[in-house]
Amino acid sequence: MTEQLNWLATRQLPFNRPNGWVTLDRTWAHALGVQKDRGVYRIRHRELVRRMDPLAEARNLTGSWTIDPERTKVAFVAPHLVFAKVRGEFSDVSGNLSVGSGSEDSWVDVRVGTASVDTGLPLRDAHLRSADFLDAANHPDMHFRSTELLVHGFRNCTVSGELTVRGVTRPLKLDVEFLGRESDAGGKPKLAFEARANIDREEFGLVWNRPLEAGGVLVGRHIELQIE
Repeated sequence: MTEQLNWLATRQLPFNRPNGWVTLDRTWAHALGVQKDRGVYRIRHRELVRRMDPLAEARNLTGSWTIDPERTKVAFVAPHLVFAKVRGEFSDVSGNLSVGSGSEDSWVDVRVGTASVDTGLPLRDAHLRSADFLDAANHPDMHFRSTELLVHGFRNCTVSGELTVRGVTRPLKLDVEFLGRESDAGGKPKLAFEARANIDREEFGLVWNRPLEAGGVLVGRHIELQIE
């Protein structure tokens, strides 16, 4: 895909009339996010030019990247007391990302330190680190390794992989959005992403709970992940 985007970014455009239509095949249409119009994939020349710049950016993404722990947040939202929510995050995050010439050559590998959980309440954090939940003493890391990448246009993709928590491995799909590429104050290039997913904590053996007098349970089983 990267080679295709490079070709598209440098090629002379088919029409030079500002209001002319450019007809695309399915591959190019999907890369540019163009929908069918009157049975064909077509886009105004002027709009095609506007979309060229973000696509040209793909040329700068290939290579190996290291996750920046200072700028990376793995957060979660858990149902609590039936109608409320508990929000927290993990501060210990490390891993690597490889962007290849195609989706089949791209992958991500991430480790999250379970002892770094922080919900803003020390007593609750200690319980989350205990054997009732994350069992940080025996399982210091959660691990995610991607197995497949499905691209939706340029900035969105679905990353499928395997998540291991407490020694239990289950499949996980992340909905990922690419936010852009910039350089920090020292001139070092950075890639920015956001990812979302939902997991069933009980599938990983995190089954502790407590019934409530009014009905229901103290902690919900479905957890929302928010990664930035």
